[in-house]
Amino acid sequence: MFDDPIVAEVRMIRDEIAARYNYDVFALGAYYQDLEKQMGLTTVSHPAKRVLPSIEITDDNKQIDQPTGRLSDPLIEKSNAA
Repeated sequence: MFDDPIVAEVRMIRDEIAARYNYDVFALGAYYQDLEKQMGLTTVSHPAKRVLPSIEITDDNKQIDQPTGRLSDPLIEKSNAA
């Protein structure tokens, strides 16, 4: 396997920083967030995407299948299946 000196250096520095914070993930996270602020970096976040349910229940207990928009009545379907 090829040993890349740049990768080795990055891993060594990463380990030195982690050792300063006793490998505490929360302390490391706070350190990196402070570092981002000092450097003037901004974190980009996007609003959550809304996921529509596949089935919607109406007030009269009928189901509307979202992909097709078809109205179905579970009681009728149950009696047809028997």
